[in-house]
Amino acid sequence: MHAPEARPAIKSFAFSTAEAISQRGLRQLLDSNALQAWFQQIIDLRDGSTVGYEGLIRGPGDSPYHAPVKLFSEAERLGLSGETETAARLAVIRGFAALELPGQLFLNVSPGSLAHPDLRNGLTTRMLQDAGLSPQRVVIELTENKPFFDVDGITAALRHFRDSGFGVAIDDLGAGFSSLRLWSELLPDIVKLDMHFVQGVHRDSIKYNFLRAIQDIAARCGTFIVAEGVETEDDLLAVRKLGIRYGQGYLIARPSARPALGVPTRGRALLSAARMQLRSEEHTSELQSLAYLVCRL
Repeated sequence: MHAPEARPAIKSFAFSTAEAISQRGLRQLLDSNALQAWFQQIIDLRDGSTVGYEGLIRGPGDSPYHAPVKLFSEAERLGLSGETETAARLAVIRGFAALELPGQLFLNVSPGSLAHPDLRNGLTTRMLQDAGLSPQRVVIELTENKPFFDVDGITAALRHFRDSGFGVAIDDLGAGFSSLRLWSELLPDIVKLDMHFVQGVHRDSIKYNFLRAIQDIAARCGTFIVAEGVETEDDLLAVRKLGIRYGQGYLIARPSARPALGVPTRGRALLSAARMQLRSEEHTSELQSLAYLVCRL
């Protein structure tokens, strides 16, 4: 006769205890406003002026939630996604105001959070009022990390933000699940290109033609493009040559808890060099065209 096994019950108890501890730890982190706001600069590639900053979030450096992927995946697992996004928005808004950063604040919002009561009840607007910021200085940046199906509901929510004075941006075009449909229906102010299509664009004709087509669509729709993930001089030059107006990436500025108020010296030098090279290429092209016309006479 075999004795009953107790291990499954022990494992189940241990698992539930670990869950409770993990949830309690994350809740304490949220309740104590311990999330840290970081910012990454977005610039006008024509003259190097600052357009604004994307607000990013980190947990405390000594916590298991320092990495944003870990923070938000654990929040989803524990059923705390809404509370975590609300706390993240509060930290970013307060940080942007406290640092007196210039330009626009790009505020990340997931499709799922658009249905959260905090957003529907105007909590974000009240956060801005408390920080002394107006909606006109904020761009709601829709981020996609998994498929969503209520495109009509998302579009209606974003239109509500736009009617309230916020700008609207779609993040990671080319990697998201519904961004092309959202673009056609919402006509956002800004579309951010996924870094996959930006990195290596100078040597990849498929990526180059993709960006050229997107830039053409944007110009016809009155939408500005932000090229994300600009990390090399060659890619910067290719993006500039395509007429893409805004850029973001490590070559320009890395995310920081205390970002620079202007483009770093190296970034300014690279932009200046890119402008000179483009002018040289345009001048050469004009001379070639003139020579062709002369030969035809």
